[in-house]
Amino acid sequence: MCKRFVKIVCCSLLISTASFTVHAKSNSHGNDSPVLVGTVTKVLDNGDVLVKQKAGGHERQMRLAVKSKVLFNYFKGAGLGEVKDPGPGYVVKARVSHKDVIDHASNVVYVPPLPESKPIANREKFSEKELFVLSDLNENVEVDYVEYSICIARSEKHFAAGFGPSDKDKSETLSDKEFAEALTHVAWWKWSRHPASHWLKQADKDGNGELNADEFKMFSGKANHFKRTDKDRSSGVSTKELSDYLNLKQLDEE
Repeated sequence: MCKRFVKIVCCSLLISTASFTVHAKSNSHGNDSPVLVGTVTKVLDNGDVLVKQKAGGHERQMRLAVKSKVLFNYFKGAGLGEVKDPGPGYVVKARVSHKDVIDHASNVVYVPPLPESKPIANREKFSEKELFVLSDLNENVEVDYVEYSICIARSEKHFAAGFGPSDKDKSETLSDKEFAEALTHVAWWKWSRHPASHWLKQADKDGNGELNADEFKMFSGKANHFKRTDKDRSSGVSTKELSDYLNLKQLDEE
């Protein structure tokens, strides 16, 4: 189902000294994408950092601006202490500007390495309390960032859906109540609460039994998903097409 892994909690650090370089493989396609998301593969003696981008297969050389704000999130709970420098396996996200220099107005965010995502089998059938117990891999009555990323939701670009906003007490772990709140931000959990017919009825503002492009956009927040969902090219998404779409969303990582 899921196997135990180290805990990762949150810690932030501002670095405003020497510049370093990043080779990256981003989840935004293209070697000129303004968003860098990737994984550190090596830190060089001169401070340069080699990073493999999330998607696209591109390698890019990034340079940190002198006053860039660098945040190291979710490290303390992993037993890594006060992390001050990037290291192999860390995931990095940043916005870059001219000549691939990291935008001085953008935070550079690092999170620790994560194991492979292993969602709980038939997870949509469990209650919030049951999922909390199943996700609490080390059985300490709280769910940390790594446990949540393994079992519930993960994204290198957006980080774990709902984790940060739901950590109300800033303990950098989730209590059972905070965990239940976090689930409301997770697509597969939300869509699995009701059948597609329920969601279509709620979103079908003109009452014609299907969703047009505007209704679908309001419902999903993804205008570019309409054409791929409207399989029969009828200019309307049927209950069956919406069901297929939601089933795919439930399988997606956040």
